[in-house]
Amino acid sequence: MNKYPRIVGYLQLHNELEQGNLRRVLINMAKIVGHDQFVIYDDGSTDDSQLIYPEFTSHVIHGKGGEFTNELFIKKRLMQYALEEMGAEWVVWEDGDCIFDAQGTDHFAIQDLILRGEVEGVYGWGTHWKNCYLHPRWYRVDNQFNDFGQVNIFKLTKQVYESFQPSTGLHQKQTPDVPMRDQDEVEIFHLGFASPKAIEAKYRMYHAHGQRHWALERIIHTGGLDLRLIPEECMPFHYRPEAGARPDPVDFGWLKKELPPWGLDEQWIEDYLP
Repeated sequence: MNKYPRIVGYLQLHNELEQGNLRRVLINMAKIVGHDQFVIYDDGSTDDSQLIYPEFTSHVIHGKGGEFTNELFIKKRLMQYALEEMGAEWVVWEDGDCIFDAQGTDHFAIQDLILRGEVEGVYGWGTHWKNCYLHPRWYRVDNQFNDFGQVNIFKLTKQVYESFQPSTGLHQKQTPDVPMRDQDEVEIFHLGFASPKAIEAKYRMYHAHGQRHWALERIIHTGGLDLRLIPEECMPFHYRPEAGARPDPVDFGWLKKELPPWGLDEQWIEDYLP
């Protein structure tokens, strides 16, 4: 029987208890790598999240808070901890508002990918993200919502760690450059847009951190909305909400008016029209 390399997880979290994400993501990660086999960077949570962490792991780094745009520096700190303190050979990571699917969480597909990587010389696996929208079982495929992915599973060595050069800003590459391959054996469900309230919160957060124009407006634009249902058997055992009916589009026009002038305004037209 093949012996798995040492697999360690990491999470960067801030007030996920308040947002209703915390136990879901901690259970998800613990099912993949095991209890006490992952490290959390807590970015100054104020919602009692830190009282829940010991149920799942003793490895917690306490940040000062307000470091959202420094997320890559935090990820490098997590890589260092995973490598030096926990002896990681491979890393699995996810965001607080995400979960790996049933294959990754319950059926050992991540471990199988890692074994394949060792044999085939693939040191990073690109993971397709399904962006759930308005509901945790319906995901969006229009307006580039189905194009996004990350390398959420990668081999970690001292050389790989040292090669990762972080910078500040939004939506940058989250992992070091490694020989990688896209795969669809394991997917991630992103739940950051899974309710009208969550969509509003995302819009406000990204607006506050300087995101503008199309990259911001697509979060709340529901023209041409195309949703697909995630089959129940694809959801992990620990999180299987009812499917319900296909959600109807929501008019978020009031939110754009509340945060002027950055809607589909004259400046947006000037920037993006030929």
